Amino acid sequence: MKPTWTAPAHVLFLLAMLMSIPAAGDWSQLSAEELARQSDLILVGEFLGRERVKLADHGATLNIGVIRVESVLRGEAGHSVVLLLLPPIRPGGLVASADIRIDKGQRGLWYLKRKSEGLYLVDRPDRFVAMPAAGPRIKALKGL
Repeated sequence: MKPTWTAPAHVLFLLAMLMSIPAAGDWSQLSAEELARQSDLILVGEFLGRERVKLADHGATLNIGVIRVESVLRGEAGHSVVLLLLPPIRPGGLVASADIRIDKGQRGLWYLKRKSEGLYLVDRPDRFVAMPAAGPRIKALKGL
């Protein structure tokens, strides 16, 4: 008995397999010094959670996160909390491959970039360093 597959069917099957492979992007590695130079606010703190906020009747709904500040190592001092602009909440719980995941209770060293007055971004995965690994960086930043 001869197989019923034809060459076009094989091609379609291979294309379908290739299209289903998940994509992943790479981030260029920055030194701690370069990351500090590119940051407007560097602090030790804990991520408390997120909330959807609509600033105007016709404005977009923003996904805002809150970090409880333990200490400011660089930038404007006096913060007790810092607001983060997080990636938008997408329908069906979809997540873009470029989105940086931040979870409630995450505590460590934060290298934040200013988006606007009082609002910051974590636009790279290395802008957060968990506490167990943050000790040497905190000592280096306090020494500057």
